[in-house]
Amino acid sequence: MLVMTYWRYALSIIVIIPLLFSCTGKKEEGSTIEDIGSGIVLHGVYQGVLPCADCEGIDYHVQIDSGYTYKAFSRYLGETGHVFTDSGAWEWIEDTIIQLHSSANDHKCMSIHGKQMRILDRDCKWFKTGFEKQYLLTLMEGVTDVHALPISERQNSFYHSLFQKGVGFVAHGSEPDWTIHVYNQQKIVFKTPFDSISFRMGEFTFDKDGKKITSANGDCVLSIKEERCTNTMSGESFFAQVKATIQGKEYSGCGNYLFQDGIEGNWTLVKISDKVIDVTEYPKPPTIKIKDQKIHGYSGCNTYGGQALITGKTILFDRMFSTRMACPNMQYEDTYLKLVQSATSYEVIKNRLVLRNTMNEIVLEYQHQK
Repeated sequence: MLVMTYWRYALSIIVIIPLLFSCTGKKEEGSTIEDIGSGIVLHGVYQGVLPCADCEGIDYHVQIDSGYTYKAFSRYLGETGHVFTDSGAWEWIEDTIIQLHSSANDHKCMSIHGKQMRILDRDCKWFKTGFEKQYLLTLMEGVTDVHALPISERQNSFYHSLFQKGVGFVAHGSEPDWTIHVYNQQKIVFKTPFDSISFRMGEFTFDKDGKKITSANGDCVLSIKEERCTNTMSGESFFAQVKATIQGKEYSGCGNYLFQDGIEGNWTLVKISDKVIDVTEYPKPPTIKIKDQKIHGYSGCNTYGGQALITGKTILFDRMFSTRMACPNMQYEDTYLKLVQSATSYEVIKNRLVLRNTMNEIVLEYQHQK
């Protein structure tokens, strides 16, 4: 099985290289950007999802620079998230065709059509397989640097597919390549191109340096420090630095939390359990703001804040703090704060945020503030 996994990746690369990286041609002397006529936009970042024999597709980005250089990266969607990078020089070989020469001595041809590029076959001709549209790349308006793309642009489709499969945290590292997927309250999966190990989920904990995710047997420990991290191979920016200890061996990399769209923002309390809040108890409704795995808000008298762990459908709060003003009916504020800390899961339904406890009972319901 381990050999099969390795050769699956190897064959994927071998299959795609002939399609993308082979072409010959002669550069026209004196060619310039203006020679190709009006309506063609060349410099910038182009993106498309290419067909893949044994995965959901290949998310491909290529950056064409004015200095006749290019950068590119490919990610296999629905797989472990490994990124394959490529860079080199490019030249004109026909009025609307450019040839890319990679640093690995591979080549590929692309035909320029307005704000789109079409990847050509090894003879610099259009594919005649009936899948021509699947080799089309589109200019990303306003984007000039493939490494400056935000996570939501570069990885949205990949991360969305992982979230739908129950993954709440993903981490990557290189030298050697490795990936970790943390499934909601179920398991932790560690993968390399040659191996895959699954651990039963243990617990989430908070400590002074960040957060930890530990397997049930302690053989897998993820230490997460919420400081920006850049993948040295792909240049991608991630939310957190990750140190993983897998069966006694240490790995370092970068990671991102995956959670439901819309949870970050400002929310106003409208219900406690299934009852609309009483204005005599809360003349000014409590609020909560969620951003970057932290919370703060108003609890009816004081302001409060704390650390959050939002991963998949799980939500946990810890290291809570509050101002210490005295107000009438403090018991209502105390009740609210206890309910906040009892939350273990969440759901965003249109403009409402619902928090539930370990019994799956609704404890608090908020409405989104614009």
